[in-house]
Amino acid sequence: MYSFGMVLLVVACTQGTSREQVWQLYQDKSLLQAADDNLRGQYDETQMERVLILGLCCSRLDDATKRPTIRQALAFLEHGGPAMFPSIAWRLW
Repeated sequence: MYSFGMVLLVVACTQGTSREQVWQLYQDKSLLQAADDNLRGQYDETQMERVLILGLCCSRLDDATKRPTIRQALAFLEHGGPAMFPSIAWRLW
């Protein structure tokens, strides 16, 4: 799941944006600032937030056992909702 999360972040983010930068933007409630500039805002904001949050969840570094399963990840992309990942406010390390 770690690799899946990193692929999501690489695909969705501006080139050169690190996972730590995305995490900081999430904490600052500015997550969409990580979205690739080449998209020029031509995306569904809810879907982009889901992709970025899921990227962070799947690539969490502190405890691999707390990463979502692929089934949970797909459900989150399709339906979202804070209940999917109640411990989203985990620390990076």
